[in-house]
Amino acid sequence: MARAVSTRRKLFFTALSWTIAFLIFFPVLWTVLTSFKTEGEAVSIPPTFLFFDWTLENYAVVQERSDYVKFAMNSVYLALGSTLLALLTAHAKTLRDHRDAYAACLRDAQRALLAHREALSALVEDNRFALDFIVDSHDAHVVA
Repeated sequence: MARAVSTRRKLFFTALSWTIAFLIFFPVLWTVLTSFKTEGEAVSIPPTFLFFDWTLENYAVVQERSDYVKFAMNSVYLALGSTLLALLTAHAKTLRDHRDAYAACLRDAQRALLAHREALSALVEDNRFALDFIVDSHDAHVVA
């Protein structure tokens, strides 16, 4: 029979777990929050945590300098392709034994990938439009 665990012990280990999780997650949180700050706010001393002027300027700069959306889409295509390849490789013996099922699976996968590609292409176009709008409105605000 398992021995009973006291409430005090449960609270201690729960608090310890949350503390460790916070220490591990805090750098990620800080990086994400910093991405919404201006360059001056990002290096200000003392640093600001939540109360600052939120901006998307850094994301517009990244897009202007590197065509980020294109590279992100390449990553999505690579992830989908490698996942499909891994699934097909994992089931190679089964699919070899059932050639008709293999052919049908490949046709279905091809249709699914084409549908995903069309949907993602539409999403990229929408994001480019939104980013252009943000950059244009920011430029108009700066000029005015």
